[in-house]
Amino acid sequence: PAAINSYINYTRAYTYFAVKVFCDPFSPQNAGAMRPIRLVAREGSFFNPKFPAPSGGRAALQVRIFDTINGAMAQAMPERAMGAFSHWSNPNIGGIDDRTGKPYVFYDLILAGYGGRADSDGPEGLSPVMNCSNIPVEVHETNLPVLIHRVELLDGTGGAGRHKGGSGLRKDIELLAGEGVLTLLGDRHESRPYGVFGGEPGAVGETVLNPDGNGERLGSKEIRTLKRGDVLSIRTSGAGGYGTPGE
Repeated sequence: PAAINSYINYTRAYTYFAVKVFCDPFSPQNAGAMRPIRLVAREGSFFNPKFPAPSGGRAALQVRIFDTINGAMAQAMPERAMGAFSHWSNPNIGGIDDRTGKPYVFYDLILAGYGGRADSDGPEGLSPVMNCSNIPVEVHETNLPVLIHRVELLDGTGGAGRHKGGSGLRKDIELLAGEGVLTLLGDRHESRPYGVFGGEPGAVGETVLNPDGNGERLGSKEIRTLKRGDVLSIRTSGAGGYGTPGE
């Protein structure tokens, strides 16, 4: 029923990426590097949908594609595996700023932790499978009708392990315009990012509207209308750990 369908070209891209990370991470990415990889996805599934299946939310699957392959490849190449990623959140708010009469679009990517690895804890505040970065607070506040109340790592959300998973990230955003339409695209509000080789899973994420009052929990994928003064609190999941804690 939702637009979370990954057309085969999108599935293919993140499959190639995941396999290359394990098998040949430093050589050029070209047709020769991809030729040995065979992709099989049942037609009509959300990894290979048929027109007119909607796909506007397909980005939510990019991390899941990698995590699925990572979990399988870990059994053969444990030295290159890691716990599952923290999943990112992609909130967008659009409308007319009633103070200026001009339209605006607030677009954000909230990127958190990597899973624990064979030789180190998972790093934090990084893009998982695409070349993006956290957007500076100053850029948003200078150009858009928003006030960022906080950006902080969520201690204790990364899965425990010999090497712990990276922490989730919290970002609280207040709308200063009169009204705006919010769209949310995220994941891992219900299922925890897995750990590997005895590592524990990361904590689930959550999204809360007006957390300082009678906060309302929102879904990871939702459309809502916000009013001036509403505060959106995004809290991503933590990443999975690697190895048994205390080893």
